[in-house]
Amino acid sequence: MGPNASDSCHLIADRMRQAQCYETLKQIGGQSSEQSILPHGWKLIGSPDSGRREHSISHTGDFQSSDPNFAGMMLRCVDNRIEVLLIVIEPYPPQAAIDLTIKLGNSSESTYRSSVVPPGLMVLLPSEAAAIITGSRRPADELRLDLTYGTAPRTKGMVKLSGLEQAIGMLKSLCATP
Repeated sequence: MGPNASDSCHLIADRMRQAQCYETLKQIGGQSSEQSILPHGWKLIGSPDSGRREHSISHTGDFQSSDPNFAGMMLRCVDNRIEVLLIVIEPYPPQAAIDLTIKLGNSSESTYRSSVVPPGLMVLLPSEAAAIITGSRRPADELRLDLTYGTAPRTKGMVKLSGLEQAIGMLKSLCATP
């Protein structure tokens, strides 16, 4: 997590939301037992979970191109597949359905229905959206997204995807290890 990510928290006037912002960035920044910095700002995080290792990779959102509510993106291993989650500062209601529009580089936009993961700080992308982002034929190194829930303010974000292939390769190798 670079200084730009925490600078976005500093811009939040409401002290409670500001504290939530710093806490969320601390969590995705890897305050776990093991953390490795990978090329292009990706972080590999390993944490013990009931006797087995859980691994994920994360990247903070681009400060200049994202709303203060958008913290970043995390990919994690679940049952030999990779889930893609978007991380926000202001929680959504648990079990809410979020309209997600993604755009990779100059490609056309695609819209999906995503679900909130309790306690509401992460939005799980459906498998077809995750496959576009994690696929080897990904058309660009920049992901732009727009999260919409009811009448709540829209959250726009951007994540640089440079180095994602190497990070996914490392994540997959660790996921295959019991």
